Amino acid sequence: MRKIINILVCALLIALTLSHTASGRNKAIFDAQRLPVLLYHSVMPEPYYSQFWADNYMVVYEGSFRTHMKYLYENNFTTITAAQFEAWYFDNEPLPANSVMLHFDDGYLDNYFFVAPILREFGFTAVNFIPTNLIAPSCLLPEFSETRYMSREQMNRSRDVFEFASHSHDLHWAWRNDHRPPIFDIGVLQVEADFNRSQMEFDMCLPQWYAFPYGAYTGEALAALRASGVTISWGTRIGYTRRHDHALTLPRFAIIAGRNRSGYSITTFSRIVRGNLR
Repeated sequence: MRKIINILVCALLIALTLSHTASGRNKAIFDAQRLPVLLYHSVMPEPYYSQFWADNYMVVYEGSFRTHMKYLYENNFTTITAAQFEAWYFDNEPLPANSVMLHFDDGYLDNYFFVAPILREFGFTAVNFIPTNLIAPSCLLPEFSETRYMSREQMNRSRDVFEFASHSHDLHWAWRNDHRPPIFDIGVLQVEADFNRSQMEFDMCLPQWYAFPYGAYTGEALAALRASGVTISWGTRIGYTRRHDHALTLPRFAIIAGRNRSGYSITTFSRIVRGNLR
């Protein structure tokens, strides 16, 4: 009888082990099917933040950004490159454990002065989407101004942490159009010409990537990108990026301001990057 009991106990332990292993494997497969892509725009330190930008939801306080990056670093997250993303998305190659992707839209000068040093400190990289008509004159701007954009020299000097892609050439001016994204009012040939102009203006690291200004797009815009050879483009739809998502309308999590908004607690940030936000 004791022998039979021992056999049953061993069988039960084996079954539990296999069940746990399968559960872990299924969870790993599930996690591997979606990726948190974190979108930032502008990052400001004191005194600029409090004096001018604390009420602008697109501007993140530098202290909050550092806290986000420190959290990723201390919890063994990896920021992936565009090449790693494409291998995962198109070829089903595995990603490193705890992968995230960082995006910056608009190429603000603060990305050079404040974001790039923090990324270097923690060993992270990001993709920066540039509206090329807003690139600053070709000089190294020696001082920070909160209303400026990076110059070509500054973009080239920050290629160690930024991969650059198009955010259009001259479609980032909704404020001149009653806040209506101009892409809504132009056709295929105009979108295609604008994209091609952006490639001529700057030597993009990622000539086949694009981010729609304001996250706005039309069927004509999608057709224009396909005709131009774009394989990956991003909007501002909120959510995790999955391998079965449409390659030209991929979602991201916009990380918006600031110090005093409850939505940007480290708890919420943790839920996003750990895949727990529904």
